[in-house]
Amino acid sequence: MDIIRFREVIKQREETDDEWTFGVEQCWKKEIEILAEDIPSTINFLKNDCTAEEYSWISEVIDDVVEKVRSKELVQCYKDLMIKFPEECVKYNIAGSIESAEAILTWEDENEKKVENLVDEGFRIGLVETAFFDGKFEIPHIDAPKEIIIPKGMIPFSIRERSIDKSDFVCFYEHDKNFREILTDTEDFVDDLKRYPGVISPDCSLYIDAPLCVQIADIYLNRAVGYYLSQQGIYVILNIRWGDERTYTDALLGEKVAFQGVDKHSIVSVGTYGQIQTAESKRYFREGLIAMLDELEPQVVLVYGSMPNQIFGGLSDRTKFVQFPDWTTRMKTTK
Repeated sequence: MDIIRFREVIKQREETDDEWTFGVEQCWKKEIEILAEDIPSTINFLKNDCTAEEYSWISEVIDDVVEKVRSKELVQCYKDLMIKFPEECVKYNIAGSIESAEAILTWEDENEKKVENLVDEGFRIGLVETAFFDGKFEIPHIDAPKEIIIPKGMIPFSIRERSIDKSDFVCFYEHDKNFREILTDTEDFVDDLKRYPGVISPDCSLYIDAPLCVQIADIYLNRAVGYYLSQQGIYVILNIRWGDERTYTDALLGEKVAFQGVDKHSIVSVGTYGQIQTAESKRYFREGLIAMLDELEPQVVLVYGSMPNQIFGGLSDRTKFVQFPDWTTRMKTTK
């Protein structure tokens, strides 16, 4: 394991820690590559040289590393360090990362789904076989629900079992890796999600510094999964997510792709949690929000996370905003 290179990548990761960006994804890829290239060396590093701070950063990618190398020894070594770094374990929910890694190891190969080709695997074409499509990019269209139902609460997909009496809507306002299975194995979660009153369609990250094709693909996946779940009888509220101005204006593409596949005058949801921490991200969010209100004219807009006046100021007369605290804030206020 190249420790010097690893620490350089960690330094880059620290510098991009303001919010999830395409740059953060690149740091994770580098970390995974370094940690997975020589497992005995990596285990030796964890046992003898790893600092508490480095341990916490590795927790972001440990399940990805295990998925790549399938090493029980690596998981056990990482698990043993919980005793050495107890504060980091609590602060960064490292136990959750280890549970994810252990789950990967127990996954049986015969239960893994076979796919015909990479396109079908990545874009889940089977989910939208009966869908109608909107715009030049043919984004799957999801009909507005017959009645507007405002959730009592929202809970992230990865911790949905914590919902008391299953009264919350399941949402995906968390890091993409925590809900990757709903994108790849959507069919397997239908019965589980039917235990809840409804679902907010997946919040696939549209990084403003990501290539436009990636941003459009994430919009497609949002609609594809949302469409399929709605066809199974699940009440689905569309999450509206935009990237840079190319997705929420028609200047380049001739259409506002971020709003394709959505009916007007209904209920939609947006998430600010983790998305508005820099001046640039605030500007993009407000511009996209105004564009969404202009285009869709929604009756109700659910907001997961804070609603700073810098973004939402002057817009209260455009629709009915209903705010929901992020899960961490919600738990703090209920103690």
